[in-house]
Amino acid sequence: MFTATTYPIPYFIWSDAPALPSVPLGVLSNAVDADAAGATRATISPPGAYFSASSAVPGRSVFRSIGAEDGWILEATENSSTGGTLNRSTGAFSVGDDAGDRQYRGFLSFDTSSLPDNAVITKVTLKIRFFRTVGTNAFTSLGRLIVDVRNGAFSNDPGLELIDFQAAATKHAVGVLPSTRVNGWHVRVWTSDILAYINKTGRTQFRLRFALGDNDNGSADFVRFYSGNTPTAGNRPALIVEYYTP
Repeated sequence: MFTATTYPIPYFIWSDAPALPSVPLGVLSNAVDADAAGATRATISPPGAYFSASSAVPGRSVFRSIGAEDGWILEATENSSTGGTLNRSTGAFSVGDDAGDRQYRGFLSFDTSSLPDNAVITKVTLKIRFFRTVGTNAFTSLGRLIVDVRNGAFSNDPGLELIDFQAAATKHAVGVLPSTRVNGWHVRVWTSDILAYINKTGRTQFRLRFALGDNDNGSADFVRFYSGNTPTAGNRPALIVEYYTP
């Protein structure tokens, strides 16, 4: 029978940890999807096995919707799929349907031109604050709240126009805003899909619409959200863009 000798395990503190290895050279073909610290890399450039996180400068910008350019558009007639009336000055915009079963669509406009030209966008968050419900809960009766995005302005004019109701988006249905609220806010976060559609030289605009245009019940069912015209700046729709510059 052997006699075992025990030894205490040394206690290490963080300063005892070895330094991270230097960034190795290489080519794109041997690139990996994590940096030396284990964090997910946003890009495989420049050539090398790793992207050096220490050389990137992180950034975060918060944009508020422009009141003079956001608002709502109401469909001309049921199933016409064209804009009939609009409001760009109200403190809250509507999404849903009216008593004539015409669809309300909401619009948001952000001036994202202050983003650096070389910014690599890694995360985008869209937030709209709930104001009130009219009729039945549109999230229940009309389905998902769909987000269309435009890199630039709908119909190539930042101001809200009737044609924006049906104008082409850069990406239709880029995401869905959840029906649940967090401290009064409906929040959607993207780490892919939408990143390339954020405009670094001008406007980034959004169109919000429920999946079902109307529910044919002959009564108004819509949700109102604070717009860029609401007096309290902290209640205005927000677009948060996180990025780094190489």
